[in-house]
Amino acid sequence: MNPLDMPPQADGLYDPRYEHDACGVALVARLDNRPSHEVVEKGLTALENLEHRGAAGADKHTGDGAGMLVQMPDRFLRGVVDFELPEPGRYGVAMSGSPRPRPGESGRGTMPRPSSRTTTVR
Repeated sequence: MNPLDMPPQADGLYDPRYEHDACGVALVARLDNRPSHEVVEKGLTALENLEHRGAAGADKHTGDGAGMLVQMPDRFLRGVVDFELPEPGRYGVAMSGSPRPRPGESGRGTMPRPSSRTTTVR
């Protein structure tokens, strides 16, 4: 049997049992878990190099979900919000998009105001 036809062996963090097709994936991380802006810069470069997953988008009307998952910027958030945040790991941040306003509409008032309300999810 040709060795190239055989599935690769598990090695370190790689396990062939989790292998599946993907049209474009990149992972940039620090194995020492230290926050670094360099990781964000390299992630943006990786996203740009996944041409059809990056700025091009497969669906020009809704986008295709390309983006980055980054660590919660706790120190930054504490510097910009006007309310007290719980300890790190005890709060979350959500982002949402909305359709562009129609011609003649301002688009204002369509999104709820930010909330400092506490919600517990178990």
